[in-house]
Amino acid sequence: MGDEYTDSFAPSNLPDVDSGYLTFFLFTFPAGAIADMVDRRRLLCIMNPWLAIIAAGLAALVWVKFVNPYVILAAVFLLGVACAINAPAWTAIIPEVVTKEELPAAITLGGLQLNISGIIGPSIGGMLLPVFGANVVFAINAFCFLFVIWALLRWQKPIEPSERPAEGFFESFASAIRYARITPAIRVVAFVDFCLGSSSP
Repeated sequence: MGDEYTDSFAPSNLPDVDSGYLTFFLFTFPAGAIADMVDRRRLLCIMNPWLAIIAAGLAALVWVKFVNPYVILAAVFLLGVACAINAPAWTAIIPEVVTKEELPAAITLGGLQLNISGIIGPSIGGMLLPVFGANVVFAINAFCFLFVIWALLRWQKPIEPSERPAEGFFESFASAIRYARITPAIRVVAFVDFCLGSSSP
């Protein structure tokens, strides 16, 4: 089964898999607004099972031989949405997990982990794919999310009353757009991300 499906996941057989990157870009600003409005721990406890279910679903679909480039494209879109909603909340909880003294090191470590995992993860997946097959790789991916869910469930978040009046979704979203519009560095990063996400390989 591994040899049979290895070629099915070649980039030439996938219709514009960069849609996941573009989806992430388009949903990031609304996701940031949502992360400011709701309990972030609860939001993460929803998004990570979502990611696990998608990975497990792909494993099952490959196992029953019901997979094609369009199924992969739909999964990439759903993964992009989930990752876009997950990312702002994940970043925002760092100050709640570590002390003020540990915060700079934690932010640096988080960025380093993100960059390293973006290299090591696909490399490990690429080595496992021809040996065990796509269904096993997706199953391992789904299993890994269980550790994140377990950690989130064990985390006892301190409850601190907010002194700011609660913003609605549109007010928070407008504030994010306004901040991006008046901050040159954010505009440059957003433009580069949009170009990378909308370009086809």
